[in-house]
Amino acid sequence: MTNDNQNICIHCGLCCDGTLFNRANIKDHEQNASEFSFEIIKTEKRAFKLPCSYLNEKVCSIYQERPYAICESFQCKLLKALRAGNISFDDAMKIIVDATALKTKIEQQLFEYHPDNKDDS
Repeated sequence: MTNDNQNICIHCGLCCDGTLFNRANIKDHEQNASEFSFEIIKTEKRAFKLPCSYLNEKVCSIYQERPYAICESFQCKLLKALRAGNISFDDAMKIIVDATALKTKIEQQLFEYHPDNKDDS
């Protein structure tokens, strides 16, 4: 992966923080990574729960030791477009900045308007 490609990932993290997905599938042939504390869930396929507990400030804290293929192989559409030369690095970063700002705004509004956070005075 080129530096530009890695840079968009470390500025985003939406694939691992639970925003886009609630689980990451584990391939049938992969053993459970018992040395790590992934929360394994069984649905139609074996998976681990997201957000990933190893995501730290949008960066994988076990990047060199990623135990599951999905952690290394997943590429979002934006990353694929950048790698294919269909979008510039600057345009990709603008999309990431806009998306994360929108996510933050939505989270703030959900918190603000949640019934448990209303001031009854």
